[in-house]
Amino acid sequence: MFTKKFKQAFIDENNKIIFREKDLPTELNKFHVLVKVLACGISASTKYNKMVYDEIKYDIPHASFRTDIAGIVQNVGTEVKTLQIGDQVTGVLLLSCKQFECSEYVIIEEYDLVRISQFVSITDAAACIGDGFRSYVALFYCSKITEDDVVLVLNGASPSAVLCIQLAHNVGAKVITTCMSSTEKMYLETFNNCIDEIIDLFHTENVANTLFSECMKKTDYLGVDVIFDLEEQNKNVYVNDHFGIEDIISCLTIHGRWVTCNSWLQLDPPDCNRLFERCACVSFLCEEAWLMSKMFQGKYQHILQNVMKKLKDGVIRPCKYEIFNFESLPEKMHDILKEKFKIVIIMQQ
Repeated sequence: MFTKKFKQAFIDENNKIIFREKDLPTELNKFHVLVKVLACGISASTKYNKMVYDEIKYDIPHASFRTDIAGIVQNVGTEVKTLQIGDQVTGVLLLSCKQFECSEYVIIEEYDLVRISQFVSITDAAACIGDGFRSYVALFYCSKITEDDVVLVLNGASPSAVLCIQLAHNVGAKVITTCMSSTEKMYLETFNNCIDEIIDLFHTENVANTLFSECMKKTDYLGVDVIFDLEEQNKNVYVNDHFGIEDIISCLTIHGRWVTCNSWLQLDPPDCNRLFERCACVSFLCEEAWLMSKMFQGKYQHILQNVMKKLKDGVIRPCKYEIFNFESLPEKMHDILKEKFKIVIIMQQ
């Protein structure tokens, strides 16, 4: 029987963190696992897509972030077969577990967790598991990437893009990516073994022309096979700040694919015509919808296991992340909303 209280961080409608205490449950569902969380990974680019849950009448807070957790199993249900008390595990808190905020304890289903190798740190696991899953869905389900594809990863320094770059390279693809600052370029240069070309869009006057010309040079003027846009952008970015939708489409080759997570994307008739001329397509990445399909439930844990195996073997490494204490989360909320880097919250032991 559990009588201990635990602390949970709740995001209110003003994007402010509020701590609240809850009682640990007195009993578990037979398929559930109680995990003492040691580290939580969160970033501004991984908000839950509220529209998806509105469709199924599922109420979520105003600005909930997807939380990637790593911790130790404290108790298991009677029918749990693959995990036992004391195992170090990691996973992504889905809305179905109804405890999707940063919390000291979570209850989650057995098959939504995977073990962490003794050679992988708790913080690396929390920083990597969610973005690794997202990148897997983008690469192998949305784009059907194959060996020798040439891929363009936009905003390469963002958490999901960093994992996407490494996994695409591991498949055998040729990777081109972009950066928007000198700091981003220096960071991406640490992945030189995975990246064939870094397009610097910061030190150029004509961003769209630079993007197009560099992609053409690297592909013998054929265009790239896949474009990954894995960071949710402001609606004005493609209009005012960087480049237009037509500029992205112009970089695609025949039968090219553009994978984006921007649900607001609107293709005008000229944009559709450009896609038609290339027999190209746009694929929307929404991992929440992917997870709600019964067809893919059996594949989810295998993807998480693959991410952890590649992390253990050194095939991939986590994105840049900053570590903060759980108690400092309210004051760091501004950084999470503003910055691209990953935040890993360490719980008090």
